[in-house]
Amino acid sequence: GGILITGLLAVMIFFALTDTSNISKRFSDFKEIITTTKEDDSAMARSSFRERVIMWDNALKVASDYPVSGVGLANLKIIAPEYGLGTAYHIAEGNIVYTHPHNEFLFVLGETGIVGLLIYLTLFVTLFYYSWKLSARAENVRDLIRAGAYLFLIVSFVVIAAVSLPSTRFYPTILLMLAAAMLVHNQRKEGRSTGNTGISLPKKRSLLTFGGLIICVSIYAIPLGITRLKSDFAVSEALIQERQRNFEVMKRYLLKVDREAYPVDVTGTPIAWYLGYTEFYLGNLEKAFEYFTEAEKANRNHLMLLNDLGTCYNLKGDPATAEIYYRRALSNQPYFGKALVNLAVLQYNAGLLDSSYQTLMKHKTKISQDAVNVFSTIISAKAVQYTADTIIINKLKYEYRNIYSSQDAFLNLKNTPGGLPEYLKKL
Repeated sequence: GGILITGLLAVMIFFALTDTSNISKRFSDFKEIITTTKEDDSAMARSSFRERVIMWDNALKVASDYPVSGVGLANLKIIAPEYGLGTAYHIAEGNIVYTHPHNEFLFVLGETGIVGLLIYLTLFVTLFYYSWKLSARAENVRDLIRAGAYLFLIVSFVVIAAVSLPSTRFYPTILLMLAAAMLVHNQRKEGRSTGNTGISLPKKRSLLTFGGLIICVSIYAIPLGITRLKSDFAVSEALIQERQRNFEVMKRYLLKVDREAYPVDVTGTPIAWYLGYTEFYLGNLEKAFEYFTEAEKANRNHLMLLNDLGTCYNLKGDPATAEIYYRRALSNQPYFGKALVNLAVLQYNAGLLDSSYQTLMKHKTKISQDAVNVFSTIISAKAVQYTADTIIINKLKYEYRNIYSSQDAFLNLKNTPGGLPEYLKKL
């Protein structure tokens, strides 16, 4: 009884310290998803668990294509979008970039392959074994409680690792390291008590050799790490300026970034894209295009980059190439709102009204202010095919007067059986 209570307390404390007490919500989301049958159901599309399922599926697909050594450290966030980002709401907006599949084991598998995953699993198997040995040789209740606490701490980490990313947070990693250190210490104490006095001379030499290699690597890694840290601070300052729409100052901070040592930020967004973004809003289209082209080499799957490259090509008078980039973005995320709107405009300007309308009707996210006129123009033009009544057409245009009325009108249109012809009859 004492062991169980101690273990439960350990789990509760672990969840509280690691800010993962909402783990029960993950399972309620899971229940909601498996009982939902419609692919585009709004509860399903907005569920964080659904987004996790999409990311898990991508990680498995990456692992199947790179089974032995994976795609390399920090590369999963760049490669995974090629396998599709699904229909989840937050991903479709293009504003949230997931850099981790929210499953530690799939993350390790995708980045380091089977070899890395086996090494990672060996850690937990070893800790489980040490915990079991500690409980097996316990001489009193205190020892049993201590072994139970270690075991539950490790189990807690594994459970959280199945639906989240504890290794990227401070408390879970520290707690796991402390548990591992204490278990290894207990194991060595047992070894000394049975006559094993510790590490043999050959092993000490091996450790010295290994330590020397670590020092050599550190001589190279420390300056690189300092450069990356300075670059990270510069990007953080630039993003503060971006929120204030101060693009000149934002640009100055970004130019301080070493793009060779720090080509993408933690979200996988190329630094060159940020520079292109500032140049675009400063009115320097050619310079923005240069930066966007550079950014494509750093992350060819970044949704906003693909959309912005498409826009640049369109403004440069090359709609065919622009369409290629919009469709590349949509092949990764079929409901990416910005690319859908821009592609619809491209088709409308080319005289393809029906295609433009069909593209626009795939839109599922919030309508932005700069897209309101696009919805009004294309839907009104399509409505003229069904009615010549100018009063009805003007009523339809009035529904798209701002982002709030446009959102309501568009949802009503999409939910109307029979589509636009029946919707016009209600007006």
